[in-house]
Amino acid sequence: MGKRKNRQKKQAKKKEMKKMKQTQKNTGTWVSKQSCHTGHNLIFKTQDGIEVWGGGRNRNGGWHLMNPLPQLAIAPSETLGANKLDSGTDVPEGWSCKQHLTNATPPQFVSLDWPDFSIPKVNKYFWYALVDDIKEHNIKVISTQCAGGHGRTGTQLAILAHLLLPTEEHAWTDAGQLIDWVREQHCTHAVETKSQQQYIAEVCDIPHGESKIAESTWGGGWTTSYDPPNYKVADKGKEILIGGSNYSIWDDDFDLCTECGKQTYDWHDRECTDADCKLSFDYEETKPKVKKPTTKQDCPACEASLAGVQFLEGAPECISCLAIHHGVPTKGKGLWTKFECGVCKEYLAPKDMIMFDSKYQDIVCTKCTEGVDEQ
Repeated sequence: MGKRKNRQKKQAKKKEMKKMKQTQKNTGTWVSKQSCHTGHNLIFKTQDGIEVWGGGRNRNGGWHLMNPLPQLAIAPSETLGANKLDSGTDVPEGWSCKQHLTNATPPQFVSLDWPDFSIPKVNKYFWYALVDDIKEHNIKVISTQCAGGHGRTGTQLAILAHLLLPTEEHAWTDAGQLIDWVREQHCTHAVETKSQQQYIAEVCDIPHGESKIAESTWGGGWTTSYDPPNYKVADKGKEILIGGSNYSIWDDDFDLCTECGKQTYDWHDRECTDADCKLSFDYEETKPKVKKPTTKQDCPACEASLAGVQFLEGAPECISCLAIHHGVPTKGKGLWTKFECGVCKEYLAPKDMIMFDSKYQDIVCTKCTEGVDEQ
């Protein structure tokens, strides 16, 4: 009886998902990150001439790409980087020709302790004082950035816009509306987690408003919601990122069952959905090619409960979320996605990957871990 009830629940869930898929397809309210913003762009400018720029290091952004360089760069500590600003020409120490090299002067840095998909470890008074410092030191060009230029960059932009722009220019009365405004100026996916929206509300001392963070999509992906008439850089009808690849949610989620041969094997639930198939009732005895995970973990980024093989040492997020936000190349789609090892450059399945190297922002396979330790 229990298995029959579970099967009925799954069938009801699939029916509900089909309805949701069609609604999303018709309205275009879900957008892939594949073709969103690139570069480092001017997001807004205040009446007294303060420019605020934003971008993501993995999307051809960052303070070091600005010309002229900004006066102030704000970012999570691991994304500021030690970018080389000298001419690349070396001369002997004390030689007079050195004075004619074109070496740029780096900006002032505000390096924040700010984990990905989370909030910075500073309170609201830090931001109030930062704005006072910006005005006191006559800072006119500010750069904000993070890895992908979405969550943490969007949070910075929202707070700075609220604190730097005069009240009469505020097109928002709560955090939800403020996030909408940032997305219109910057990117559809700006501000990615519920904690970031709550943090914006607390720092700016405004109501939380309507949640702008979409729930997890079926299959382990996630995205952000937006108001279709006012989006800036994304197009309707794009694919959804599921499991870190361009896997369209409109595609069939089933494959041939190894037991009955019908296209009813659900790769998400790891069992056949056909009521007459032995595999539905006797899963452990039949042992299909794809083994059912024995332990699961929750990813704080996509909010999906995934098998332990989808997680790496040194990172709380699943391998797909890491790949998206750190620009790791991938091959394949959906559950067949392979990820490039940052050391040997081979494309391998999640089970062959062992760790996330935060220093080089790479995913590393099992056989290359010793090589990383030596670097």
